[in-house]
Amino acid sequence: MRAIKSSQQFDKRGGVLDIWRYGAGAALVFFLCSPTAGAQEETKDIKPYAAVRMTLENADANEFVFDNGYGGVVAAGVRYKEKWRAEISVSRRGSDVIGIPPIEAEGYFRAWAWLLNVYYHPFGVDRVISPYAALGGGFNHASVEALATDPQYEGLGFPEQRYFEKSWQGKLGVALKLREGVYLDAAAAYFVSDDHYVDAIYPHLDEVESAYRTYSALFGLRIEM
Repeated sequence: MRAIKSSQQFDKRGGVLDIWRYGAGAALVFFLCSPTAGAQEETKDIKPYAAVRMTLENADANEFVFDNGYGGVVAAGVRYKEKWRAEISVSRRGSDVIGIPPIEAEGYFRAWAWLLNVYYHPFGVDRVISPYAALGGGFNHASVEALATDPQYEGLGFPEQRYFEKSWQGKLGVALKLREGVYLDAAAAYFVSDDHYVDAIYPHLDEVESAYRTYSALFGLRIEM
């Protein structure tokens, strides 16, 4: 069996990723929300906005059993003309690990995700009720831990490990116009990150597939500038 890697091996990598991801996120938000120089005649078709959302998570994975989780999202983007939106979102989501069958375990999965999302409103954004669909892609920085709670397996499992993978998201939702430029969003979303294997010590395996998938309900407020 493979030895457990200590969490210190992942802390250094996590620190580098912290610098990269916040810098990249800030640059992308600035790009999305700033009109291109010399294109003033088009700015009337572009409206920047900010949004905040809460998520309720029903998580799934191949080798983990999760309890239901929750998360939060902040986003900055632009509406283009009547039917399109594009945004950069930063989300924090997580669920508790309650088992790695057939062993009961205690742990957690926590992740930051940075996504570029594109929305389409078939009947237009600026309506009292506006259904929409969205697709997004980006990156996921996760930390995961699972330690056996069965007395006969005491000490088995793995301490916190961190990894960085691509992630994807799809949404179907509806926006309710509260007043001019202010919208209440409600959506159902599917979020998935690429497969990743973490080293573990269990009687029946020495690595665990950490493929995080969630079915989420999102509720939030969006305000145009």
